[in-house]
Amino acid sequence: LDSVRIWLVYSNVSEEDIIFHDWLKEMAADNSNNFTLSFILSKPQNPKTWEGYHGVFDLAFLQENPSSLPRIPAEDNQDTRIVLCGPPGYEDYGALDNDKQTSIKSILLKAGFDGKYIESL
Repeated sequence: LDSVRIWLVYSNVSEEDIIFHDWLKEMAADNSNNFTLSFILSKPQNPKTWEGYHGVFDLAFLQENPSSLPRIPAEDNQDTRIVLCGPPGYEDYGALDNDKQTSIKSILLKAGFDGKYIESL
């Protein structure tokens, strides 16, 4: 990871659904200069003690995490990409815009990201 900067936004329903939770936290701690990990839970088991973002991927999430946002394209690195992956339907309906389900890509575009740097797996 030495020359790559990664921001992993990992969205789930509850803590139980986070696969590789401990390993991801360890990776983020061991690579804090270039690996940022953000968890989003729509229904945390205990919202008062949950340390991650509570809700869904939306414009508010991006606005609350400005220091984590990659600059697209980064002036010194034209290889920067946003890669979306998830279960069927997640990319199309995994985000909210004014309380309406929408695509994650539409939220990223609304936040000012260039669509040519957004890819799906």
